[in-house]
Amino acid sequence: MRNSPLHRSHSPLGLMLKILSTLALIGLLSTNSATADVLNASVGRWLANIDVGGQTMKFGIELYRRADGSSAGDMIAVDRGFAASRLTQIVEKNGNLEIDGPRGLHLSLQVVDGKLAGSLQQGGKVFSAQFEKIETFGEPLRAQTPRAPFPYRLQELVFSSADGTKLSATLSLPAENQSRQAVVLIHGTGPQDRDQNEDGHQSFAVLADYLTRHGIAVLRFDKRGVKRSAGSYEAHTQADLVADVQAAVAVLRERRVAQKIGIVGHSEGAEVAARVAAQSSSGVDFMVSLSGPGQDLIQVLDYENAKSLQLAGASASELAVVSRVGRQFLTLIQTNPDQKLRMTALQSLMRNLVKEDRDVLIKYRSQLPVLNPAVAATPWAYSALQSHPQDDWRQVKIPALILHGGKDMQISADDNVPLIRTALRQSGNQDVQIDVIANLNHNLQTAGTGGQEEYSKIAETLAPQVMEKIAAFVRAR
Repeated sequence: MRNSPLHRSHSPLGLMLKILSTLALIGLLSTNSATADVLNASVGRWLANIDVGGQTMKFGIELYRRADGSSAGDMIAVDRGFAASRLTQIVEKNGNLEIDGPRGLHLSLQVVDGKLAGSLQQGGKVFSAQFEKIETFGEPLRAQTPRAPFPYRLQELVFSSADGTKLSATLSLPAENQSRQAVVLIHGTGPQDRDQNEDGHQSFAVLADYLTRHGIAVLRFDKRGVKRSAGSYEAHTQADLVADVQAAVAVLRERRVAQKIGIVGHSEGAEVAARVAAQSSSGVDFMVSLSGPGQDLIQVLDYENAKSLQLAGASASELAVVSRVGRQFLTLIQTNPDQKLRMTALQSLMRNLVKEDRDVLIKYRSQLPVLNPAVAATPWAYSALQSHPQDDWRQVKIPALILHGGKDMQISADDNVPLIRTALRQSGNQDVQIDVIANLNHNLQTAGTGGQEEYSKIAETLAPQVMEKIAAFVRAR
């Protein structure tokens, strides 16, 4: 999980750069036949070369259908490392495709001779745009990214969560007719797709490929409101995440994919896995925690802030300011279920800071994902701060593998693994394996400092010994 639970905000980088760096809600679409024709014709990847003030920029969009039949899409910053940001709304109007994006971006396009032609508007300026359909944006694949052909079967499927939200998933099945074991992969925090793709590192695709090659079936899915899954990511709570995993486990049971079914969670996904596993009716036979928390979120984020600022050269007095203000900020979220009251309280806190404290926060704002009002306003933020992972770990009685990196700068191995170990002992669980691997970071890559700025620079997506340990544990069930 590259981004912290309370994500970093980004500064504007120019007209076109600004519109390519922000997340926003995905809009739903009407479904009459005329609309369907236009939208169906526009599904796919498209690329335009747009002249912006004498500079040519490669502007990509990918349009697709979600699990509920609505349409959604992403903007792709081809010139900026292929960073993707979600489109706000896509509608058909009088034969035109009208697309809204973050920061006031608007595309008005027509399907003409197999191309999407029209205009791009942003900041009061209008640019001519002609998109051509392409197979790929040319993203370089990381060394461990799986490549076809595969010695196993892939099935695309849709399943419904408890509230009816339709989730889109990939099920990978070993060549033999039935696996003995199957697992559901559970994402870390953030708008994660089924591959947990960050900076080109598709950690869940890599893990699923390895496990399936070793005879283990794997189900991985897009989070609600992300990519091809329906629902709203921005409106989700931790309870929704738990329900989605329970629905995924039920799919494997109903399809009789395997005799034993487990769950593998990374970061917040490990916390979700513990909550699912704590329920006797979960239908889960074993679980794996990857970089999972034993502490409450306020403690986890306080540690993450401190490590991030230390790497940035902050002094002890600056660290103390950030810790104090950060804990106040998070406590106000935790104690205010009403969004309006919560935001009013947070605004008052920040407005009344003394100049010295404010200066420290401004100086290190790029290292402070915690102090993000946009995320503080979400139902997820309040729900996540109500969670007490140790309470769930004390109820986990199924076989458990706990893997953690010794250089984890987001969820400390020293602070969290002992709490998990103690809680599992209190549960009476006798089938527990715990391994802290010295040189791995939060994403379980072989690391230098372990800092988040390294994640994208490391060639390795997932350390081989991590996958080996997971496969050995699962196959022994």
